[in-house]
Amino acid sequence: MYRSVRANSEICSLSFWSRKGRSSMMHGDQLLAVGDFTGTLHVFSVPLILMRPAPNEKEAMRQWYDYEIQRLGYVQKRADVNAADDSNEVKKPEEKKKGEKTGQTEEEIAETKEKEYQEMLSQFREKFFPKPEE
Repeated sequence: MYRSVRANSEICSLSFWSRKGRSSMMHGDQLLAVGDFTGTLHVFSVPLILMRPAPNEKEAMRQWYDYEIQRLGYVQKRADVNAADDSNEVKKPEEKKKGEKTGQTEEEIAETKEKEYQEMLSQFREKFFPKPEE
């Protein structure tokens, strides 16, 4: 019976087990026991292909680690730049409170549009509905 269990807890121990001697490599009797902080023990059978290292495995893994270290440095720099940008955006509303106006408020914009509308309305009335002559 095979059952797949997935848990979101941290691994606290790993241990490999294999039979003594060369026959374990031939029969694939290597097991991996993984314990997590919830007290669950997971036992996995290690496939034969993973028991022997690939020809360039060490070099490939070293390159991958170097790449990840560079990527982490880049991500940290971007996080610092984003934090600086966010702090600049936080300062902008504070500057407005100090009395520095950067533009019209919503009320001023609404008043301006209302005046424009009233002017257009009066021109429309004059053009299409002239006052009766007395």
